[in-house]
Amino acid sequence: MQVVIATDGSEAALEAARSALRLLAGEAELALVHVVPLEEDPMAMAGGFEGPLFTAAEVKQIHEQQVAHGEEIINKTEEALGTPAAHLVVSAADVGEAICQTAVERNADVIVMGESEKGWFRRLLEGSAMQHVVRHAPCPVIVVPHHPA
Repeated sequence: MQVVIATDGSEAALEAARSALRLLAGEAELALVHVVPLEEDPMAMAGGFEGPLFTAAEVKQIHEQQVAHGEEIINKTEEALGTPAAHLVVSAADVGEAICQTAVERNADVIVMGESEKGWFRRLLEGSAMQHVVRHAPCPVIVVPHHPA
């Protein structure tokens, strides 16, 4: 069974990953995915006469830091699970679309996500990766509710 576990390193994501491992016991092949923003175009952030806010080298460095942080999040999740998994740090403009695309590429049997900790108002304004995945996933989605201690 191919299992894609989306993680942002939050306690809700870790709780979802642990729950998935208990639910899907057996021959599951895990892939942990974390989505980082695309590398920005410095000219897209140009501020009139002043030019861009960041140089191309600075933008590249910021993106590399985001990818490195994503890898740390995946390592933390893998350590919490205590089982090896594929590591996927994906650069994308839309988190929900990236998770669905990863599921397609990995021929996933199931996607696991933690429930968003956003309130209804933030979800209304910003949208929700979880809602996008539930609506557009190519396979079943397990959304694990978060119960803070």
